Amino acid sequence: MYCIILCRYTYIPTLEFLERNANPLPLHQEVRKFVASFVSFAYVYVWHGVMLDVLVWAALNFLGITFERVGSYIRRLCDSVWVSSMTLYLFVQLDR
Repeated sequence: MYCIILCRYTYIPTLEFLERNANPLPLHQEVRKFVASFVSFAYVYVWHGVMLDVLVWAALNFLGITFERVGSYIRRLCDSVWVSSMTLYLFVQLDR
């Protein structure tokens, strides 16, 4: 339930705000997600009290999600490069 509220009232509105106001400097979708995650964890930090243990918890969770997103992005890039290179290789082999 808490995750639904957090997504509905902080994460998604931040994404929409960044998308609507991207006229002067359009941001990549992954950068917008990164900023929205940061805003969400900053909100959690302030909501639960500005204390060191909450800061450490929020920072570690944010870093974990950031590493997961970066890894996912890299994997999608590698998969697309691998698929295109394999497709090219197969077409070259079929032409022979």
